[in-house]
Amino acid sequence: MKKHIYRLMASLLIVTTMMSVTACSNQEIKSEVNTTNQNSKDTPMGRYIEENIELPKDIKSLIHYQVLEDERIQVYGYTANNKGVTYTSKDGKEWVQEEAKWFEKLVEENSMGIQIAHDGKSTIYVSYFADDYKIHIAKVVNNETLEEVPYDTNDLAYSVTGIKALPDGNIAVGLQYNGVVVLDSTTGSVIKEYLSAGMDREFVFNEEELMLLDALRGGVVIFDLETTEEKKFIPCEGSLWGSKLAMNTDGNAYLINGEGISRLAKGGSVWEQIIEGQLSSFGMPSLYIEDGIVKGDEAFLVLFYDRDMGYQLSHYRFDPNTPTKPTTEVNLYMLEDNVTMRQAIATYQRQNPGVFINIQVGVEEGGSVTKADAIRTLNTQLLAGKGPDLLLLDGLPVQSYIEKGVLLDMSNWAKEKIEQGEWLPNIVGAFQEENSIYTLPLRFSLPTMWGNKAIIENIKGIEDLASWAKSNPDKEVFYKMSPEKLMNLLYGPTAHTWIDEKGQIKEAEFITFLEAIKELTQVDDMGEQDEIAWNFLSTEYMASKDTQLHLENISGFDRLNYQYSAITQRGDGNFELIFAGEESTFEPRGIIGINANSKYQDIAREIVQLAMSKEVQSVNLGDGFPVHKQTFEEQAVLNSDQNLVVFPVTFEKPIQMIDVTQEVYSKVKELAEKATIPIIKDEVLLNLIIEETKGYFNGEKTAEEAASAVAKRTRAYLAE
Repeated sequence: MKKHIYRLMASLLIVTTMMSVTACSNQEIKSEVNTTNQNSKDTPMGRYIEENIELPKDIKSLIHYQVLEDERIQVYGYTANNKGVTYTSKDGKEWVQEEAKWFEKLVEENSMGIQIAHDGKSTIYVSYFADDYKIHIAKVVNNETLEEVPYDTNDLAYSVTGIKALPDGNIAVGLQYNGVVVLDSTTGSVIKEYLSAGMDREFVFNEEELMLLDALRGGVVIFDLETTEEKKFIPCEGSLWGSKLAMNTDGNAYLINGEGISRLAKGGSVWEQIIEGQLSSFGMPSLYIEDGIVKGDEAFLVLFYDRDMGYQLSHYRFDPNTPTKPTTEVNLYMLEDNVTMRQAIATYQRQNPGVFINIQVGVEEGGSVTKADAIRTLNTQLLAGKGPDLLLLDGLPVQSYIEKGVLLDMSNWAKEKIEQGEWLPNIVGAFQEENSIYTLPLRFSLPTMWGNKAIIENIKGIEDLASWAKSNPDKEVFYKMSPEKLMNLLYGPTAHTWIDEKGQIKEAEFITFLEAIKELTQVDDMGEQDEIAWNFLSTEYMASKDTQLHLENISGFDRLNYQYSAITQRGDGNFELIFAGEESTFEPRGIIGINANSKYQDIAREIVQLAMSKEVQSVNLGDGFPVHKQTFEEQAVLNSDQNLVVFPVTFEKPIQMIDVTQEVYSKVKELAEKATIPIIKDEVLLNLIIEETKGYFNGEKTAEEAASAVAKRTRAYLAE
């Protein structure tokens, strides 16, 4: 497991927005830049400020934190040598170590899953997983020893998700998928039960009610504290998985998740968003919310965790003298969401609290808008000289935008960074067109072939592979797949051979591509199939030599051990870029461009530079290799603590997992350094091709007829 490295941070003021949640979204693409005079008497004032609290330096793993009755912050944690320590702080700056013998003993005995319940005064309960493979609940006596609380329900033995100290001295215990039970702190007997089948471990209470977060039902269940009957269900928008629930002394409830913080007034039924996640640490994909609590009347302490950087404790307080909204609004458009771009935006807004980056996603998950409709709406805005300031161009008609003058030439500053060696020259340099640079990649992946060494080393194109398949009818090249599936996989690595520089179809070359696809596929229609299951089966069959090759788009050094184990088990295995030759391909992830008509080109440039800087590129979000050269080279050095070990479910043919080696890392680095042709996927064009070629694969059309139809529709599409 990766060792926890704590991030030492000076107190940093970060402004986050206070605004009400709305029940519907606006699909119109914004293009106007809103500016507000901060000194105007009409400017709405009041916003939450984020300040990062530096935790004690020797805490490497934080177990629990809380606010005591006297407003001191108390933390419990492990040191690097697995010693339990406790600290308190009055101001979040200076920490005083305190003795907690009971906690030190629990840590010394290697107790797992420690959860602490503190009433803020003197009563402390703890639950922990002991060496008898059961969860124990105990009361802390004189801050030294533990007095076990017996209980008479089997549910508690294995499924405790949280405990809380109640004002009457009893213990509330959360049970996964079974609600909450209240135990007598002396006898352990169940006094009350609040039943719920979909509990997501979060519950809070006041003197009248118990409130429980039910992620399956999509909201909060409110129970009468005395009768245990369900009083009300209040739905919440969006996904609740990973959300935290808190409550202040007035009985107001707070939902804490990636969207920020929302408030539910006591007795109310509508959530009001008071902290906008996009403008704060909540909006950073690299941060996981560990917990959130209320401090005082309506300030908050939220604990985040970063896989690479460790823990971050953030304090949110309301500042009535800060404008409610940032003074400048800039718009970013993405056809689909991109985590690196979100990381960059959140980082930029933390550094520039006066700017609000309005992120617009064309196709939301679960939404009704199609990609074609979203692109059509965007094109209308752009060609009218409007549209967003920044564009993430993945899936969009990039070449058409360049030809129509939609995108800004960034060569006046980007060339210098390429020449200075800040970015990988073959990856970023591939986006230079003559003396202009209209687009830049944020990350990239490598389309690779794994399997039969002889095929991989001798096959240079899809036509060669089809010829091999025809000459070896007793062998299957790939695990069963349809023409549509294989076209999706090979569209990128081969498109440069049958699409010209203007985006038009080269019919003769496209016919060769179609005929090869037909030779290499076994079924007309795969039907409904789980993509993850197919990927595992394809690898398993390759590893056992039932098929010759597996295609894998690799997106990071820490995700190689499964495929490496497969080719090692095969015996004659190797890997290489798909159809590697003098011109090898890579797939850019997050192609960014600036609207040539933007009024805020300087801000847009700063965001692009930040997204491609070490600060953002060094954050491993699993969405591609970094283009920042130093970061890429650092990640190319094997670090066993950071390597993501895959333990796959075996579907049919087990693969014996082995550790990946530095030799494999070095080869991947070499493959990345020789890739020069970017795969620019146009989703609309790909869908058009699949639609027009179905007739060829089911025997209704010739290859020539299908190619002609595709070429005709492509010309019409590009002319739009």
